[in-house]
Amino acid sequence: VIIGPNGAGKTTLFRAMLGLVPFEGIIEKSKSSRLAYIPQNFTVPADMPLTVKEFFELKTKDKDVICEALRAVGMHKDEHHLHHHVLSKRIGVLSGGERQKVSIAWALCDNPDILFFDEPTAGIDLGGEETIYELLKHIRDKRGITIIMISHELNVVYQYADSVICLNRKMICQGPPQAVLNP
Repeated sequence: VIIGPNGAGKTTLFRAMLGLVPFEGIIEKSKSSRLAYIPQNFTVPADMPLTVKEFFELKTKDKDVICEALRAVGMHKDEHHLHHHVLSKRIGVLSGGERQKVSIAWALCDNPDILFFDEPTAGIDLGGEETIYELLKHIRDKRGITIIMISHELNVVYQYADSVICLNRKMICQGPPQAVLNP
């Protein structure tokens, strides 16, 4: 987890790691690594006539891949529920939590090794926050995906992070949360 105040450079670091902005230094990753990125705010106008199914079909027409991704985020109970309650919904009318789950499922369609997540619970109610973090933990544990996320919430760092980087225009500390944050 990358933490720090607004303007500390968290998103800039993220963008550098994704190769989206020029930077000085070296970022090492396996050439075969598959990256996926979920932005902080995935908003769609409520009147946009794009269904969840059509959104996924922009990436893949493989129904098995789509179903598996939706199953991984808990949105695929059975075929009836999937077709009548999930895929047929317009993406703009989904709740914040549903939209975030769809975003995660969309990213999982690429079978990533590393998932970059900018503020996973921005715009989600308190109950939904816990659900999203538990979902990410489950995905990490089940699929062996490395999750790198930006957060402002120290309780999230202590509860879910193996490692933390604290930024404030430069690196303040780095390491296991209890070892670097407690002092």
